Amino acid sequence: MTDQSLLTADRLVQTAFDFCETKLSQNRTLRLAADEWTNFAAVVLSCRAPLLAGDSAACQIFQEDETRNETSPASPDLDSCARPEVETTDCEKSCNKAFITVVSFATGTRCLGQSRLSSSGDVVNDSHAEVLARRGFLRFLYAEVSKAFSEESEILEALSGGRRRFRLKADVKCHMVISHTPCGDASIFPVTDEDRVVNRKRKNVQNSQSERTKRKKHENSKSEDGILSDDLPKEDVHRTGAKCVPEGSQDSREEGTGYHAIGALRTKPGRGDRTLSMSCSDKILKWNHLGVQGALLSRLVEPVYLDSILFGKCPFDCDGVRRSLVKRGVENFSEKDSSSFRRKEPHIEQSRVLFPCGKHEADLAETVKRPCPKSVVWYQTDDGGCLEVLVDGRKQGTSKNNISSPKTRSMVCKKELFRCFQDVLLKISKDEDNALSFTSQETVNKPHMYDEAKRKANAAYFLYREKFMDSFPGWTTKPKYHFLVEDILEKSFASTKIVTDGMKPSQ
Repeated sequence: MTDQSLLTADRLVQTAFDFCETKLSQNRTLRLAADEWTNFAAVVLSCRAPLLAGDSAACQIFQEDETRNETSPASPDLDSCARPEVETTDCEKSCNKAFITVVSFATGTRCLGQSRLSSSGDVVNDSHAEVLARRGFLRFLYAEVSKAFSEESEILEALSGGRRRFRLKADVKCHMVISHTPCGDASIFPVTDEDRVVNRKRKNVQNSQSERTKRKKHENSKSEDGILSDDLPKEDVHRTGAKCVPEGSQDSREEGTGYHAIGALRTKPGRGDRTLSMSCSDKILKWNHLGVQGALLSRLVEPVYLDSILFGKCPFDCDGVRRSLVKRGVENFSEKDSSSFRRKEPHIEQSRVLFPCGKHEADLAETVKRPCPKSVVWYQTDDGGCLEVLVDGRKQGTSKNNISSPKTRSMVCKKELFRCFQDVLLKISKDEDNALSFTSQETVNKPHMYDEAKRKANAAYFLYREKFMDSFPGWTTKPKYHFLVEDILEKSFASTKIVTDGMKPSQ
């Protein structure tokens, strides 16, 4: 066995699930009730050398002499994306180890309706697990960028020509682990015989515990995902509660495989008024084009793409998921795009590991379970990690009396992530010897709104973003975020040239 066979989907997924379970079991308030389920997502980094994780339980080491399950062979595609051919030291070759570290994880299934959005950036609108895990990863990346300017980051290295921008080191690979297929387009795929058995059992449990045991066989009930009817036609598809955007293709709701419009952009289902948050399928599709780092961090780092997306045991169709997360709109993009932003095709694979307390586990249970109203987000820090419990986009414990207090804000809301960006710029401005020279000593009296700072962050990012949006018309637009940052930004955006790969910014 070589070191390239050390990482498997089962190992990566199991490590993420185990770490989450360890964290949640440490506090009673974090545990789910017996009748609750939730979804899970995590960002996991793999590399040839150990990361100095603040929480040692987040790091796992796999080496050649470990006993492996013969029924779980390594995936060549996953191994090739996780262990590229790079120059290694004699020590690394002899140790033949693979190090993986969980740097963020989240649970959650809730999303706020459009009437509850905040233009101040102090509320987390979308608390689905995939979105929160990515936001936790952003907090981790900001800390690493700050270290990188002092050449102390273990995952980032400076681009040639000075410490103006950074990128992930060649042997560091980024994986997303998800317990269930993402809401929206990726959840629409053919129903299998095994799915029918699970659905029949679930319906029997629901009927046995419900006062209404007689239901219309063709009732168009609402559900976030899964199969909706007890009396399924011979050929059918899994259903999603995510709604098609008004400007795009619409669901026919006809019985059978034509129920849903395949490939349509969708917004997340909400309780009450409609949400403006795009489905997780659509957001992951966007990350596979623009990177997970977002607009502000693109000022400081090269695009950070997912090398693999790995799923727990659940209803799954690899071709359907790949079509949704990677292949949609492929005709509008070129693999040879000269920009640093491009369409990235991560490895996609399902493991055999079932997430405890997850959606699929709930479907297999003997009792009816409901989605947990709480969300949890954790990200790695030098002192062991930061964990929060969120309810309705704010920290648990928020009341009408303290809702305006900064103490109720999540560390992953827009305002706090913007503060991270600002703190990095402040650190740079105080370092006179730093080659970046983001700021001058002069004070600029023109404050910047959050949206304006994003637009000025990286011209290449927004040019590619415009191309992406043109290829997927109907993407929802949220209200402008009207909150300010300190005045250091004007000089920071004016003093450093951003490479635009020969493209000119739009007027």
